[in-house]
Amino acid sequence: MDMIAAAANINRSTLYHYFHNKLEILEQMIKYQIQDFKEKVIRESSAISDPIERLEYFVGFTYTSKKLHRESLLLGSSSYFGSKSKNIKQLIRDLMEFSMSSVSQAIEAGKEQDRFRKDADTCLFSRSF
Repeated sequence: MDMIAAAANINRSTLYHYFHNKLEILEQMIKYQIQDFKEKVIRESSAISDPIERLEYFVGFTYTSKKLHRESLLLGSSSYFGSKSKNIKQLIRDLMEFSMSSVSQAIEAGKEQDRFRKDADTCLFSRSF
C-alpha cells in the first residue's frame, strides 16, 4: 500500500480512507474496466442496425479486447484474485451475462429481420460465446 500511495502522490492514510487493502483497489480497477467496456460496446454497437454486422462487431470487439488485455488486470490478475474475492467473481459473472445478452439480442434481431434462421438456438450460441 505504501508504494501505491507514493505512486499516487497521496498519504497512506488517505489511501486507507478509501481502500482497506490492495484487493479493494483491484476490485475497483476491474469494475472500472468492465464498465468502460460495456459503455463502449453499447455506444458503438447501437449505431449498427444490421444484426449480422452488429454480431460481427461484438465478436470482433470482444476478441480484440481479450487480445489487448491478455496480460491486464481484467484477464490476468482477476482470475487469481477472483478466487479470493466474491466481488470480483460477481463482476466477471456480470460481464459474461452482458456478453451473452448482447449476442442474444443481435441474433433475435436477425431472426426478426429474416437474416438468421428462425430455428437458430440463441441460448446455445450465446452461451458458447
